[in-house]
Amino acid sequence: APLRIDDLAAVEELVGQGTADGVLRPRTRLEVARLAATGLGAKVVGSGHLAGVVGLETEAYRAEQVGEVSGLYTVSRFSGSGAGGLLVEGLVERAAALGLRAVFAVTVSDPAADLFARKGFREVDPHTLPAAKWVGYDRERLQTVRAYWLDLAPVPS
Repeated sequence: APLRIDDLAAVEELVGQGTADGVLRPRTRLEVARLAATGLGAKVVGSGHLAGVVGLETEAYRAEQVGEVSGLYTVSRFSGSGAGGLLVEGLVERAAALGLRAVFAVTVSDPAADLFARKGFREVDPHTLPAAKWVGYDRERLQTVRAYWLDLAPVPS
């Protein structure tokens, strides 16, 4: 489901946990807020606790008409429960509804890489992604990333 403003604290906590785990790159508070504003969350039935998050970054890639799967992270105790897959599916649907021609993802996580492959993304050379992705990107981390691309079907008019 779309995240709400009252989810911001939980989003900050999850992103912090993902960063500490080495799965997510460090983000500023503004970047986390933007992820919360554009993102989706997977919530635990009953408790409503946030089990995972994902954002759709489009602003930097407007000219290319593509979006980035940003900040995908699920709480480890829900790993394998399908939350990550549901988040990616929802994000792809949102990207298609926005008229984007493709979405891409960058990860250092083998489980995330496997998830993207299962969801139809193809692995690509990171240097084929929009140049804006790499502006200010940590050079050490860049050496370990894997990149994935998914072409989207045009939405019928």
